[in-house]
Amino acid sequence: MAKRQLPMVQKLSCRQKNEIGKWTKLAAEKIGLDVCNINITNHSNRATAVSHLPKSGLDEQKIIKITGHASTSSLAPYLEIDTEHHEQIIKKMRLQEKESNTVVSATNELQAKASSNSTYNYNKCTFIFNSDSSK
Repeated sequence: MAKRQLPMVQKLSCRQKNEIGKWTKLAAEKIGLDVCNINITNHSNRATAVSHLPKSGLDEQKIIKITGHASTSSLAPYLEIDTEHHEQIIKKMRLQEKESNTVVSATNELQAKASSNSTYNYNKCTFIFNSDSSK
């Protein structure tokens, strides 16, 4: 069975790669980057993609398939967490901790109620359940 290739992904010749480099530099100039003092290359596109893909939720195995890296260890230089992403992770963890504490509080409250005497009335009959074995 022939390998299925994604429609947007194609093998490029060296000449085409140079064209992509030119387009990248041109785009950088158009947005106001100083291309004389910043080295803008084809690799710039790849590096930017690798650093942003984890933020969108992709795991390392999927990223190496997309980018063509040989292993997940070769992604390490690109995966340094930026300040904004770090803050998002901290907020998410704090929210989960807050939700967890709310559940624990509700559980403790229910357990406290269950450990006290419980009285139930059914058809004029009273049943008292005492959870304390010493009484």
